Amino acid sequence: MQSKESDHISTSQNFILAKGLDTYSDSGSEVVSSAMEKIKVSLTNIASAIPSAEDCEDFQVLVRLEAPAAEGKLQRRASVDIVTVLDVGRSMGRQAAPLLKKTSRLDLLKRAMKFVITQLHDDDNLAIVAFNSKVLHEHTTGFFQIAGARMYAEKMVGELAAKGETALQPGLEHAVKILEERPGKANRPGFILLLTDGVDNSKTKWNEEHMNQVRRDILRKYPVHTFGFGVAHDPETLLFIAQESNGGTYSLVDEENLDKITDALAICLGGFPSVCAFDVDIRVSTNASNGNLTSIDSGFYESDTTKQAKGSGGFIKVGSLYAGEVMNFILHFHLLPDSSYTNLYSVDAKYKVTPGGSTYVYADYPSGYQTISRPTVVMDPKRPPLQVLEQILRFKVLDMVASLLQETDEFKAGLKNIEGSEKDRAAASTLLRSKWEDLKTKWTEEDEIIKSGGGHLDVRHGLEDEIGEMVTRIKEGNNGVAYICAWLSSNGVQRATTMGSSNDIATCLSLTPSMKAMLEESDYFQSAVPVELESSGEAAAAAAWPPTTQWHMPKPQQHMHMHMPMPQQAPAAVVVGTVPLAFETTGGSSWIMEQRLEAWSKVQRELLLMSQDTEDHQLAAVREAALEAVTRAMHHDVYLAVVRGASNNLRWSGCGAGELHKPAMPPPPTEDYCGEDDEDAAPMNFTTPQRFHM
Repeated sequence: MQSKESDHISTSQNFILAKGLDTYSDSGSEVVSSAMEKIKVSLTNIASAIPSAEDCEDFQVLVRLEAPAAEGKLQRRASVDIVTVLDVGRSMGRQAAPLLKKTSRLDLLKRAMKFVITQLHDDDNLAIVAFNSKVLHEHTTGFFQIAGARMYAEKMVGELAAKGETALQPGLEHAVKILEERPGKANRPGFILLLTDGVDNSKTKWNEEHMNQVRRDILRKYPVHTFGFGVAHDPETLLFIAQESNGGTYSLVDEENLDKITDALAICLGGFPSVCAFDVDIRVSTNASNGNLTSIDSGFYESDTTKQAKGSGGFIKVGSLYAGEVMNFILHFHLLPDSSYTNLYSVDAKYKVTPGGSTYVYADYPSGYQTISRPTVVMDPKRPPLQVLEQILRFKVLDMVASLLQETDEFKAGLKNIEGSEKDRAAASTLLRSKWEDLKTKWTEEDEIIKSGGGHLDVRHGLEDEIGEMVTRIKEGNNGVAYICAWLSSNGVQRATTMGSSNDIATCLSLTPSMKAMLEESDYFQSAVPVELESSGEAAAAAAWPPTTQWHMPKPQQHMHMHMPMPQQAPAAVVVGTVPLAFETTGGSSWIMEQRLEAWSKVQRELLLMSQDTEDHQLAAVREAALEAVTRAMHHDVYLAVVRGASNNLRWSGCGAGELHKPAMPPPPTEDYCGEDDEDAAPMNFTTPQRFHM
């Protein structure tokens, strides 16, 4: 999993480090100071002392990289450029699931794309690449700023139709071309999202054996985040593409969770605007007289070791970091016998604050050589630090699973899902379980030592559950290889992805604050825009009212004014799944539902930015009341959409044009409504959401 590239290590780099400043330029011509909170590097040795006569062949050091957390959970660090590469091959037209009879996979993809469009900031740029066996230029765009173009983007997505075979290379190459040709690309991070449910039907092979340098160079220009839907896609191809790219990930959405594609995109999308560091580069140097750096555990990140004039060295290239992210790496040293203290190694780290810039910023890291005590006898040996053992175990399991997937024919034969024989699947699951038990034996002993000192190796139990899930899926032929690939991706790049659904996140990882916030936005979106209604007409409208949320407000202690923009006019109906979001009314004018929902969502985001930690209890009460009121208004608008949509479809057979049947259904909440059980609830009227008062 480590790169063979070692020529980047040099003891005579051409850079200037100014006294009192914390940045440098490779060219030597630019030296500036950084005022922002910096990335932090911490180092933890497996032991503080080693007997002087001992030749220690594997002395481990944990390198921990921590990005500063965003001040607010919705705070943005940068405007981004995103290219969505959408598979519209024939298979995308299949029914999404037995319970979604009127919804195809492409419908769900369109719905997820609408979420992306609504969540992008006005300063962000979006490009859409539609492909099957080739790029469909009539459904493909260049970059456009999302401000003022959301309806255009939705129109482009809404017109997509499933047809043809699938070939990944044309779409990926076109996406990179769009990113490369944008003006000012050095100041804006670029990302590629590849969404597909099928297998590459072209002759292109996506693996190490068939990878030429041209395709490798194309992939490594930008992060490619791949998403595989259902059981028919090729997870190994999508993992390989993500792994070869500059920090990409692979996310799995199981067949039974296809209606949650939006969640998978939300977790990925949440990290983009919070990027706080680019081209993160960690360097390690050792003292030749005391020991050597023998290897680095870096997962899917590029790393290597090399000999230098005065010792050995190494590097880890991390790429970009999101606000609040933590990365862990293990250095392995060979310590030679020594009679005193060993000045073993030094570590430094640098990064850029803008993509493609020339100025690097030094991270906060321990300066100078790190020493190891070398007494004749270690009188009171300390127990190994728990955090070091956890990461050593995680990397060992990562290597074990990756090796099984890549190198063991017996294991690969059992990963053919339903097509593989039951005997092969049983053999593969048994092999994986056996490898895990062998590895776990040593760590069970270590765990007992740690527990006696008051700690506990919790990560082992989380890994136990995930290995168990792999074994079960392999036995049942239930997307076993896809789950394994998603697990490898998450742990290889140490970044959360979906391993079947948004509830399946790797044990050793956690969502960053911005990912959590985006996942909450996804929940809001999916509750406001359901996949499909079980019935139509009066039943559908009745099912939408009353809402499940109890709409009432405590009496506020202070007033707040919020101004809402009036909906813009547009003649077309926009449909996501089977839910009408815009439709013509009886008077011939257009009701733009998505604009109203977007306006309410904007108010929700602004309210969430209000400090939740404030000591002003009155302000906090108003904030919570306002959020509840906005939810009420959104439900009201959705209700009106359903009612009017049903009315338009239910005409009297003898009526003239424009005269509509009035179905019997509950009256809309045009009058002030309060919760029936709350006598103190303050009434509010949301019939005209242009402005409201509290």
